[in-house]
Amino acid sequence: MGFYNPTDWLSGVPRPKSSRRLVYENEIMFLTIDMEPGYKAVPHKHTWPTLYYVTAGSGRALVGDEWRDVEAGTLVMVPAESMHAIEAVTNVSIVEVQANCPQQFVNGVLGK
Repeated sequence: MGFYNPTDWLSGVPRPKSSRRLVYENEIMFLTIDMEPGYKAVPHKHTWPTLYYVTAGSGRALVGDEWRDVEAGTLVMVPAESMHAIEAVTNVSIVEVQANCPQQFVNGVLGK
């Protein structure tokens, strides 16, 4: 499985932005992410679980083959090996937690 930076798959195409703040310790990655309307993450999966908690705004989340509307207060639990993504309809803020997350994945998120 490959890892893709947003700049890799939409190179040269103007697109809505996201900003991330990340803490990583003992294979647990904790992120806060702010997304502009129209931002879409690339659907992907990995071997560890992920949690998204929407703290503000509204959007849509993919888990498996199902998209659902999400808003502030929604918790999305993504099992390991499940396709997932999130997209912003309005300005959206989320908290993302990944357990058993390997360092090389974090390096990819950080663009290292």
